[in-house]
Amino acid sequence: MPPEAVAEWKDKLEKFQVDAQEIMKQENVEKELRTADMEATKVKNMIEHEDEIYSRPKKTWFISEKERKQLKEESVRQAKGEALNREDVRDSKKRKRAEMEEKKKKGDWETRKRQRTDELKEGTYFV
Repeated sequence: MPPEAVAEWKDKLEKFQVDAQEIMKQENVEKELRTADMEATKVKNMIEHEDEIYSRPKKTWFISEKERKQLKEESVRQAKGEALNREDVRDSKKRKRAEMEEKKKKGDWETRKRQRTDELKEGTYFV
């Protein structure tokens, strides 16, 4: 390549670089102006509507941050098909055993009740 062509392109690139820097400075100034205008509008609205803003009820959350995190963790575990924790597994096993025993008791009671009813029908029931 001839040195004149290299020098010419070098000058063009330097000019583009200077132009790009100027454009970036202008964009930064415009951004700062937009931000300042937005903040000024916000302050104006805060002053203008102060009574209305402060008369609103305070926001309340139906669930605390800690509870929200726990629920999120539990849902992730459930999605993975894991038990919530060992205590939950023990509790669920205990609950299932209690339900089975209750069914058994109820079943035994129902069986005895049927037997007594059958005996009364047959007349073989003695008190």
